Amino acid sequence: MRKITAIIVAFLMSLAVIAEDLVITPLWEFSVQSANLGTAVDDVKNGIAVSPDGANLYLSTRTADASQVAIYNASTGIRSGYLPGLAGFASNYGGDVAVDGNGAIYASNVIISASALKVARWASPAATPELFISTTAHTGSGTNRVGYGMDVRVDQAGDGFLIMHKNGTADFLIWLIDNNVPVSQDPTILTASLESGIAITDSYARISIIDDNSFWFDGNVTRPQLVTITKNGTAINSAPTALSYTTLAFRSDVNAGVGGAAEFMLEENRYLVFAANNHGTTFTEGHMARFQKLLATGVTVDGEVLATFPAAGLGKTTDASHFVEPAVYVNGTDAYIYVLGGFNGIAAYKVSAPGISTSTSGTSVSSMLRRTASGIAIELNKESLVEIFSVTGATVVSTRTSGIFTHDLNTGMYIVRVNGKAAKFIK
Repeated sequence: MRKITAIIVAFLMSLAVIAEDLVITPLWEFSVQSANLGTAVDDVKNGIAVSPDGANLYLSTRTADASQVAIYNASTGIRSGYLPGLAGFASNYGGDVAVDGNGAIYASNVIISASALKVARWASPAATPELFISTTAHTGSGTNRVGYGMDVRVDQAGDGFLIMHKNGTADFLIWLIDNNVPVSQDPTILTASLESGIAITDSYARISIIDDNSFWFDGNVTRPQLVTITKNGTAINSAPTALSYTTLAFRSDVNAGVGGAAEFMLEENRYLVFAANNHGTTFTEGHMARFQKLLATGVTVDGEVLATFPAAGLGKTTDASHFVEPAVYVNGTDAYIYVLGGFNGIAAYKVSAPGISTSTSGTSVSSMLRRTASGIAIELNKESLVEIFSVTGATVVSTRTSGIFTHDLNTGMYIVRVNGKAAKFIK
């Protein structure tokens, strides 16, 4: 079996394609479509997350105790074991899994009644798990379940927040985290404001946090949404007060599928990987994801679809809670994209970008930025147009200047554009 797998991997690696300025290389795939899913069938039923160093993938299963979260080698796609189990934690309906910036792993159960919603936390892959959250104040039910969609963001000080979605509604549950401990076991529940009649209606949709103030969410029946969090302060764990969202434009090549959307930056460009379909009722390929470039701000795509992961789909085994969820790890000019299709498989791809000169002086925009205690400093060798945008597209500053330009910024992710060339900046 391993010899056959090695041959398949070698063959897939030979199929690298060039899209725009990117080189896309299939790395490995275990799927119904490829007829090599094997024992992975027990692991590809719920959520996926990648470790901050890109070494491990974590897959939440529907198994109890010692097999709740599977560990996969991200380079080979082979299961290396499981996280230590937390007795009595798992649900028959599984749940999502997430990883924070310090490498701690979080897994949720799924509530279908007034029972307790739970989140387990592992400080590291070898650590004894702790019951991080346990609450009945979730307002979920068998119809509007909680636990399928979850993500977490925590800084080096252990401060941050965890988000879940309530199925079939525009309600989100948010827990604030202080020094790696929830501020309260009960969440703040906010209803995202309606955007021009485009409702959040999907069940089982996934969440992918971008920065301290925004996340992608595949909550509409035809396309994903970028959600903005309004807070009462600038700290990462400031209390949230409101949610609003902007939806990707309607398109006919995205079926009504529950799933996820993950954004990343590569060589100063924004990219999005998002679920393209669900049950295969419209598309013959079954589970798959689209890969596309975004404009510097907002939710508008820039150009054609760059790739479909995988081109032939993972398969279309039917199940009521099917989804397609991507996870991305970026290392320099390479991005590693992992696509999980519930009950149908998992596949990995490498997207490589050549070094691109993006400023008129021949150096990259990134090399011109200097982070300061209060915001940003930009070193300019001549008069230039400097523009700074929030991740939702709001203009923070637009000015022509030269020398060292400084500007105070709140915590979050921004797009900095110098003479039309863009780079990501995180405060």
